[in-house]
Amino acid sequence: MKLYIGQRKYQVNVFIPIVTIITTFILFANIPARQGVAVAIFGILTMFIISLRKFILSKRVSAFLIIYQLLLFCLLHQSIYYGYGTHHYKGLARPAVFFDWLWMVIYHGFRAADIFDFLEAYHINLQTVKSASSFSSGCLIAMHWMLDIFLLTWVLNKRFVESLERYLNLWKPSLAIGFFSFFGVLIFPPIALILFICAFIFVFSVIANIITALRKANTKKMTSATFFILSVGFLLWYALFASSQKWSVIDTLLWWPLDNIIRLLDIGDTFQIMDWHLHSVPKGFWPATLALSFRVLIGIPLAAFVGRIRLKYLGGVIMQPLELLQNMSHTDDTIRQQARNKMHEMLTRSRDSIPELVSDLVFVQNEEIVREALQILEEVHPLWRGNPQNLIELMKELLEENRHDRTVNVLQMIDANWRNGEAIHQLTKYFIEHLKDKRMKIKKYAISSLGNNATQSLPILYDILKQQGTEEICCALEAIARMQQPDSFTKVVVLIAHVDPGIREVALATLDVLDNNWRSTKKNLVRSTLQDRLFRVSGLWYKISRWRTASREKRQLQTVLQELQ
Repeated sequence: MKLYIGQRKYQVNVFIPIVTIITTFILFANIPARQGVAVAIFGILTMFIISLRKFILSKRVSAFLIIYQLLLFCLLHQSIYYGYGTHHYKGLARPAVFFDWLWMVIYHGFRAADIFDFLEAYHINLQTVKSASSFSSGCLIAMHWMLDIFLLTWVLNKRFVESLERYLNLWKPSLAIGFFSFFGVLIFPPIALILFICAFIFVFSVIANIITALRKANTKKMTSATFFILSVGFLLWYALFASSQKWSVIDTLLWWPLDNIIRLLDIGDTFQIMDWHLHSVPKGFWPATLALSFRVLIGIPLAAFVGRIRLKYLGGVIMQPLELLQNMSHTDDTIRQQARNKMHEMLTRSRDSIPELVSDLVFVQNEEIVREALQILEEVHPLWRGNPQNLIELMKELLEENRHDRTVNVLQMIDANWRNGEAIHQLTKYFIEHLKDKRMKIKKYAISSLGNNATQSLPILYDILKQQGTEEICCALEAIARMQQPDSFTKVVVLIAHVDPGIREVALATLDVLDNNWRSTKKNLVRSTLQDRLFRVSGLWYKISRWRTASREKRQLQTVLQELQ
């Protein structure tokens, strides 16, 4: 079954997931609750092993398998409630219904991604049911661990920071709404979820802008100075607040910081689910704000420290090519050398890592690091350019709005004649599918990415020449010029009388590429083509349908015809 979303086509078998879910519901409705617990646990473990195997073999995670695991967790909690007693859960003033378990799993799914930790810190309760025993809490912790494993792999493989910057910057107009929603979450609990989403967008938009600014600055001094100022400000705030609230010395110096560090590192959210605390600090708005600020601040050096330990002392265990590329520009000479050695070892061990490494070069800002990585690749595999599969993933980045220009630069470094290569030829169909995309930039990038031999795209390019978009027409003309097909001459020649001077200039340049002597050898053909166009433009229906440009186009055609006489 083919599923169409917008202009994109996906090969999806929808029948199997639907039948699987319906069968699962029928099964749980017809077996005793205690047996349902065993069946759910067996199903969860089976799906987890299948998902993990799929990820190890293909580095992809099946969304359906993850969703199906969440459904099984939902049925597991329902079976525990009815099979082993209501004392395993609390918070219900009435008998539980399926929606309560569904919302519980959805809420903890967000908690596993650390999205709802904001609400947990401020003790805002959105749950209708909570775990009240070690058994039910253990099931929730297991769900958190399973989700966190796949979330971490997704973050590592999808270049999360780039995606964060790209998508969250689209929400800049919502900053004011998010700012007021930040306080609305605390004041209006009934609509807390909707307001929290706005606040979440606001907070992460600010973070994305800070990350972007620091990356553009790209100086260690600025980053270190910013962190130092934030640290000093936080320590002063912490000392004054702790003394004013009369916290004990042991809580202030040891237990409160250690509790928050453990919660930061606690991937499975065990402390939050079991409601464990190492300190005796009372709950409240300002202690929660202080705790969140501390976790954000301590997370920056902690992440850097973990990365340093992995590379320097653990030999770069399970490091992705992008991480190695980033460490090759580190200020520490030892880490830079370790990253180079690890990359050399990774490429020597397997050729399968070459396509991922090459595609990750797009995310490296420093061109010297790109050249150095290509040199290492050349040393290990001198003939790697001969395999088109090594470049295909990189070339697909040509259609990404914020990575097109960098992809072109990397391809130029790899091979100045990449438009004539076998890899771009194999992707011709892929680019042609995007020529009809409704998004103008994607269409423009698809046109400019076409290879010099993509002649099967010419009929679509001819249709684009009849449209009104200046950028699209100019890109189509440049692509036609690269293919140098004589039959394109009559399609292009009418544009030398276009009302847009930019299009006229590109059209003349294209004609010069198709036939350098066209002004003398094809003068009569040009004149007859333009006269036919003038006759059509002078028609009543054309004047009605193109009433804004018809008169200007007619005058321009007459001017060009006079020049050709």
